[in-house]
Amino acid sequence: MRSSSIDKKEKVKRRISLRIKWLLFICTSVFLAIVVSVSIMGVKVTSIFKEDSTSINESSAQNAAAQIDLSMATYENSLEQLSQLVSNQIKNGDSIKDIQKTLEAFQKNNEDLISVYYMDGSDGSLYASPQMDFNQDARETKTYTQLTERPETKWMDVYKDGGSGMIMTSVVTPVSSDGKMAGALGYDIDLAAIGKMRSTIEKDSTSNLVILDSQGFIVSSFMKDMDGKNMNPDKSGMEEGVEDFITDTDRFSSEFKWVADMYNGGGKANQPLTLDGEDYTGEWSTVPEVNWKVLALTPDNIQHELKTCGKIKNHFRCHECHFENIGTNQFIIFECIYRSCKGR
Repeated sequence: MRSSSIDKKEKVKRRISLRIKWLLFICTSVFLAIVVSVSIMGVKVTSIFKEDSTSINESSAQNAAAQIDLSMATYENSLEQLSQLVSNQIKNGDSIKDIQKTLEAFQKNNEDLISVYYMDGSDGSLYASPQMDFNQDARETKTYTQLTERPETKWMDVYKDGGSGMIMTSVVTPVSSDGKMAGALGYDIDLAAIGKMRSTIEKDSTSNLVILDSQGFIVSSFMKDMDGKNMNPDKSGMEEGVEDFITDTDRFSSEFKWVADMYNGGGKANQPLTLDGEDYTGEWSTVPEVNWKVLALTPDNIQHELKTCGKIKNHFRCHECHFENIGTNQFIIFECIYRSCKGR
């Protein structure tokens, strides 16, 4: 009897031992499954962050380019309306003083305009509001020459004004009379005015913006004191008064070759960039007609990426449920094995 009782106890111990081993095996398997799932999720999250950052930059660049195009069109429409008024004044035989009053009215009603000027095609005189010293024949200027060759509204590249020394840009248009070009009108626009426009666009975006003119000169940028500088190595030293983004020529040519490629039609849309020790990833888009470029840059920093967490949470809700199910199933397995062990 005693021997039979001992054998029975040993069999029970063996069964319990097997169940414990089985329990440990299942726990280990479930744990490894969770580790693998978390690793896969980590890769997916990283991929989603990169894709989301690229998508945001691309969208920001395109939206900014579209808004800048609309704002530029506002300046163009205003200038063309002024051209029509001046054209009518010329036809009506109004004096140059009357034309100057018209210029003054337009300039005073728009604080973004540094000056409003008229280049008289009959004698080369220049009339401006506010008045400025101009000691050359306006017809010999680059602006007037280009308009004569192609009489249409156009934007000038960023330049340093010879009189004031200010870095600015201009929009110009011809003035016609009896089907011929009688002169030209222009707005000198402070780059700070375009900076206000850029800041407004940035408020609705996670990207930082850089606006370049058709040569690669900075029209406006989130970077302090960089407006008016050149980011295109191919245009280094081409415009008097415009400094390069980096003074080291070799480094400038190497690090910003992609800007030159962008203007030459060979640049990739997605670009890495390091500014003041901080890494950025950016996309660029073109402003139609004028060939200005808009760079949308986002720092490679998790704090910026966290702004997209809402999208990622929505994307991974099903995966969160998957984790909950794993945890629930694990608990059920433990419970079943525990009861089985206890019952026997």
